[in-house]
Amino acid sequence: MIKPWRSIRRGSPLHRATAANKADAITWVSALKADGATHTDDALEKAFEVLEVNTIVLLSDGAPARINQQQTGVDPIDPEEILQKVAGWNRLRGAKIYTFCFEVFKNNPAEQPLLDFMQKLAEQNGGKMTLIR
Repeated sequence: MIKPWRSIRRGSPLHRATAANKADAITWVSALKADGATHTDDALEKAFEVLEVNTIVLLSDGAPARINQQQTGVDPIDPEEILQKVAGWNRLRGAKIYTFCFEVFKNNPAEQPLLDFMQKLAEQNGGKMTLIR
């Protein structure tokens, strides 16, 4: 499931990084709960739908995956496929993408592909990956 902090529509004003908006975003992030699938591709596609968006902040708690057709589990999504899609969407836009994922992943070899993906996504799009506690 995609969980945007605030929705935005084409032609709408973007949300400014005011002190109040930052505080609201922190409160929103603090209340997030994992739901079993990380629809990274859908979240990024949704973010690119609004032409006015010039900065994307992506928080992730796991490797890209989606709930399978049978609703019995999750199927992984190839990170390279996502990177290629983003390259196409962002080719003329130049939107910056900042990625955030949990610091505990850093010492877990099984999570290295996620860290590599988040790092590449940020680097290829003028942003930075940040590990959070």
